[in-house]
Amino acid sequence: MAGTEKDFKVKKGLIVSEGITLGGHTFNDIDIGTEHVDTDDHIMSSGAIKEYVDANGGIASLAADSTPQLGGDLDVNGNSIVSTSNANIDITPNGTGDVQLNADNIRIGDSNADVTITPNISSTSAKLQFQADGDTLLRTASGSGDMYLNANSLMSLQAATFRFGTNGGNPTITTLGTSDLTLNTNSGTNSGSIVIADGANSDISITPNGTGIVDISTALEVGTGTNPLNNGVVTIINDDADTYPKTLLLMDNESDATNGPVMTLYRNTSSPADGDILGKIELNGEDSAGNPRAYGSIRQESPDVSDGSHDGTMFLNVAVNGTQTDVVSIDGTGGIGGLSHPQSGVKTMAKHVNATSTANNSYITLLEVPYANFVAIKASAHIQDTTNNEVQTIDIMAHYNGSTADFTEYGIIFDGAAAIGEIEVDVNGSNLRIRFKNTQGGTANLGGSIYAVCHPA
Repeated sequence: MAGTEKDFKVKKGLIVSEGITLGGHTFNDIDIGTEHVDTDDHIMSSGAIKEYVDANGGIASLAADSTPQLGGDLDVNGNSIVSTSNANIDITPNGTGDVQLNADNIRIGDSNADVTITPNISSTSAKLQFQADGDTLLRTASGSGDMYLNANSLMSLQAATFRFGTNGGNPTITTLGTSDLTLNTNSGTNSGSIVIADGANSDISITPNGTGIVDISTALEVGTGTNPLNNGVVTIINDDADTYPKTLLLMDNESDATNGPVMTLYRNTSSPADGDILGKIELNGEDSAGNPRAYGSIRQESPDVSDGSHDGTMFLNVAVNGTQTDVVSIDGTGGIGGLSHPQSGVKTMAKHVNATSTANNSYITLLEVPYANFVAIKASAHIQDTTNNEVQTIDIMAHYNGSTADFTEYGIIFDGAAAIGEIEVDVNGSNLRIRFKNTQGGTANLGGSIYAVCHPA
């Protein structure tokens, strides 16, 4: 039939007794109907085809269809999608499409083999990502299973806080095999480090970067053993097995002439004042009842904190009949310093006087002490005349009588033709003063030293 194309619709059964051409093929006897007839010259309606497929248990195979499609949901009816001959099952979306598994639980693998999830490309830069708006949890199916995260060289865990261990358990961080464990920041760039070295008797090293320090902001206890005292900021405990013969060892490996090692006790106060106690070294033990006791100490005080002219006093303290008692102190009285016995108030002083050009009948001052503190002195002086190469030794006794000084010199010995000079004691301001007078008859370089025992008022 030539001419205009028209739609050909059949609403009821149609029987053609003459030849008709469909799709380039001519059929002589064709009928179109709703009944299934299995002949080459019979064209069935869609209803007839569905009726036939349903009546015969569905389609046995899609192998002959190269582009099959589902018109609705696929109900597996309790069955599985299974390949044959150990072949893979591929689910491949088109283009940038995704595979969505909409279920609360997804189980992979069989009961006899390990499970591997891997990108389907050979590139070593491919990433496998697990992403969720909530928590992402990796866990074993039971409490006895282990979990391994293996990386070729770097494993990056990016979070603000990391939590290890189980509730009530004691977690352990260790290495796989004989290797050191290093903790640092920023991949080691401008970072200090903590290194736990592997091996028997190996070290744990804490190394700050550059001029940084190791800052421990809370109390620190080193060693093991009993401690009857309250912990200090730093507590070092040595065991009872004499594993370490020295509880604290300070070592300086410098090869020059600088001081070292140096132990510094520093009182850092914003309001220094006269009489501050700057620090104390205390030696403690136990009494016969096992009670901790202080048996002695060395204490440092600052009686004068004036800028540029500060003075210090150091006390040696011991236990006397169960009472802590200062028995010796060392201070800077008179600008020269001395050794005091606080129980009696007696103080010993020593001073050296450099050689000074001294005219005849002029003086060098050997010692001055405040008479408000000390009213009597017994001293020994040794004088050197470097001009005439002579020496003289004298003993002196003196006291303050309330207005002037009384004194005597005795035990005078000298190696020249006559004595180099003589002692005089007077009151100079608020001090008792001991001087030596040149009587050589001419100018001489005089110097010397004095050792004095001073008695309190």
